[in-house]
Amino acid sequence: METTDYLGNDIHIFDRSKAEVTGVSEVLSFSNSGITVSCKIGTVSFDGDGLKILSFDSASGKLYISGRVDSVYYYDDNGDKRTKHRFFG
Repeated sequence: METTDYLGNDIHIFDRSKAEVTGVSEVLSFSNSGITVSCKIGTVSFDGDGLKILSFDSASGKLYISGRVDSVYYYDDNGDKRTKHRFFG
């Protein structure tokens, strides 16, 4: 049985050409070079080329992306200060 009360955020990237993201509450912006989403733990941004949203289910918080993923950023909100954490790129 699958539960939807998970408060975290998981990102699985497969061969830099597909990504599965959990814990997504909203897609903030998207283009073929970037996708930014809001999660319960903050904002996450994907940069790359040919990016497409394959599917997004707001009830489960699951997002599926295709295209070349070059980098992933987590943004922490601390008042007016915004810090960016880069994972790869």
